[in-house]
Amino acid sequence: MAEISCLFKLAESNEYPMIFIGSGISKRYLQNYPSWLDLLEEFWNIVEPEEGFFETLNKINYDLKQQNNYEDECDLEYDTNIAISTLIEKKYTKKFFNSEITINDFSAKDAYFTKISPFKQALSNRFSEYEIKPEMQEEIDLFREVLNKSQIVLTTNYDKLIEDIFVEGDEALNPQIFIGQKGLFKQTTDWGEIFKIHGCVTDPESIIISEEDYKQFDNNSVLISAKIISLLLNSPIVFLGYSLTDRNIRNIIKDFSNSLSASEKEIMKDRIILVNRKEGENNLIEYKTTENGLECTYTVIETDNYASIYKELLSINQGVYPSEVRKFQSLIRELIVDRGKKGSLKSALISPQQIDELGERINDENLVVALGDSTLIFKLPDLPTYMEEFLYGGGKIHTDIALKFVATTQGSNARIPLFKFLKDVELDQTSLNTSEKEKIRSRIEKFGDIQDSINVITRYRKIKFDSLAEILEQSYKESKEMDVISYNIESLEIAEIEKYLFRKFEVYREQGNVTYSTAFRRLTSLLDIKKYK
Repeated sequence: MAEISCLFKLAESNEYPMIFIGSGISKRYLQNYPSWLDLLEEFWNIVEPEEGFFETLNKINYDLKQQNNYEDECDLEYDTNIAISTLIEKKYTKKFFNSEITINDFSAKDAYFTKISPFKQALSNRFSEYEIKPEMQEEIDLFREVLNKSQIVLTTNYDKLIEDIFVEGDEALNPQIFIGQKGLFKQTTDWGEIFKIHGCVTDPESIIISEEDYKQFDNNSVLISAKIISLLLNSPIVFLGYSLTDRNIRNIIKDFSNSLSASEKEIMKDRIILVNRKEGENNLIEYKTTENGLECTYTVIETDNYASIYKELLSINQGVYPSEVRKFQSLIRELIVDRGKKGSLKSALISPQQIDELGERINDENLVVALGDSTLIFKLPDLPTYMEEFLYGGGKIHTDIALKFVATTQGSNARIPLFKFLKDVELDQTSLNTSEKEKIRSRIEKFGDIQDSINVITRYRKIKFDSLAEILEQSYKESKEMDVISYNIESLEIAEIEKYLFRKFEVYREQGNVTYSTAFRRLTSLLDIKKYK
C-alpha cells in the first residue's frame, strides 16, 4: 500500500502551516532576480572592475580551507560568500566616501546622520524595484492564497514581494511585519505575521550581509529556533525557496532536533517539509531523509510543479484566516489585560455560560462568546453581508452597526464603501464612540476623493475607454478589468457599473468568497463616492 503523502496528512489534520521562504521563491517569480553569488559579482564589478571576481573568490576560498577544517563543503562555500561580502562592503564604503560611487537619493550627509552603511543602502535600492514574470501570475495567485492561510511566514529575503502579494489580495488581511530579530523578542500573537529575519529594503541597516552581521545573527539564532519550536508543537513548517545545502535551514533544523526526544522526532518527520525545486519535474517526488549531522528526519518534496503543492495546502480550512485570528486575539488580549487591570473585566466580558464551563464545552460544540460593553450586545455583520447591503440594500443592517463594522474591523488602508451609510446621517448623533467616529472621519478624509483613488491605480492599468462594453471586450483578467473600469469611472454610467458589480458579487456568493480583492474594493468604493457622496 502506498504511503499517504505528507501534504494529505496536513490537510487531514487541518492545521495552518508556518512557511519559511528563501530567495528561490523570489528568483522563481521575479525577472532577473540574482542568486547570492550573482549579487556579489554584480557589486564586485562596481568596486573592482579590473580585478576578476572569481579569482578573488578562489583566493578567499583557498585561505579559509587552509585555516579551518571544514567537514562540509556547504559551510566552506557559505563562509566564502560572507567573506567576500564583507570585503565588498569595505571597498564600496570607501569609494562612496571618496565620491567615486553615487547612490540615488542617498548622500554622504545622509550616511553621516543616519549611520546607514552605503553598501546596505545600495542593496536596499537594488531590491526595492522588481518585475514579476508574467507567465508565473497564475501560480503567484495560488501562492498568495497559501500566504493568507499561513500561520506565520519567516523569510531571509530582503525584497518586499511577500508583503506586496498580500496587499494585492484583500487589504484587510494584511499581516503584521517584524524586521530583523527584534520582532523575536516581542510578545506576538503568532498568527498572520511575517518575520523578515535577514532584514528588509525598508530598513537598510537591518540587512544582514557582512561577517559581523552574520556573527550577530548566529549568536541570536536560538531565538529563531525557540520561535519555531514553540510553534511546531501545533503547526507544521514548510520550507520554500531553499536548497538542501542551505546552512540557514540546516542550522535551524539541527537546533530544533536537538530539543526533541526520539518519539517527538518520529512525529515531526511529517511536519517538517522542504520543497526542493527539480527543474522540469511535474510530479511530486516525496521522500524522507535523515542526516547524521542534523540528527533529524524530515520530508523532502522534489518538483517544479509548485501549483500542485499550493493547491494541496489550500485544502486546509479552519474557517477563518490566521490574520483574522490575530485581529480578534489581539482584541481579546487587550480586553483581558487592560480591562482586567482596571478591575472592570466582569462588565466587559459577557458569555452565555460561566467561564469555567467553557473548557468542558469547547471540544464538543460550536460556541459563540459575546464581547461587549455593559449588557449591550449587538451582532456585527461579516464582510459579505455588509457588501450585500451596500449593493442591494434592504435595510438588514442598521446604519450605526454598518459604521461600527467599518470602524472596528477594517484596516486603515482597506478600501470599503461607506458614503451610502453616511447619507442623511449626522455622525455625531450616532451611537459610535469617540474613537470610532474619529476612524470614520479619517477614512472619509483618506478615501473620499475619486481622483486620489484613481491616481494609485497601477500605471499599466490606466487605459482610456469610452464605454463599459469596450472594456469588457478586451477580456482582461478580472483584477485588471476592474481597475480599468475604476480608471474610467467618471465617464461610465452608474447603472452599468452597478449591474457589472451585481454579476460579480453573485459569482463570489456562489463560490463562498468571504474576502474580496483590492480591485473589487476599489471599484465598489468609487461607485459609492460617485453615487452617494
